[in-house]
Amino acid sequence: MAALSLIGGGGVALFWATLKGLRLGVPRAYFYENLDRDEMMRKMQSEDLNLEVVHPPAAGIDIGNESHYVAVPPSLDPQPVRCFGGTTAELKKMAEWLRQCGIRTVALQSTGVYWIAVYDILEAAGLEVYLVNARETKNLPGRKPDVQESQWLMKLHTYGLLRNSFRPSQDIRTLRT
Repeated sequence: MAALSLIGGGGVALFWATLKGLRLGVPRAYFYENLDRDEMMRKMQSEDLNLEVVHPPAAGIDIGNESHYVAVPPSLDPQPVRCFGGTTAELKKMAEWLRQCGIRTVALQSTGVYWIAVYDILEAAGLEVYLVNARETKNLPGRKPDVQESQWLMKLHTYGLLRNSFRPSQDIRTLRT
């Protein structure tokens, strides 16, 4: 810790000092902290992740204003990512397809007001719906297309890495309107 105070406590300055060859007696692991984070992100995007599966038959839905992209595990369907429209008929087709795939739980982001109809139809179809805050899933750099976004949601939900937002039961929602 004395090395940190020599450079003003800044980890970046200490990192650059080490790159210049000024060894200050700080453990090597300290300097690779950011590299370990990048490695972890790569592993999370790959298929060889060694996390415990919490929700085995899970799906992820990227909500849009005109269309919704739905991802299921590739082992459940030959076309694991599908696009559905925003009409009630399309949303019912989505729910039916998810039930045919054996999906029991679905994660979707609370984006605008577009998630409400999807949530209600999936809940009515008997699926457990996780409504997650978009800020908690957007921690990867760069912009992902809708297909990748739905697959990312599915993967995070499969491993139990998403928190469900509170939504009152249908009876309470009816009373509040």
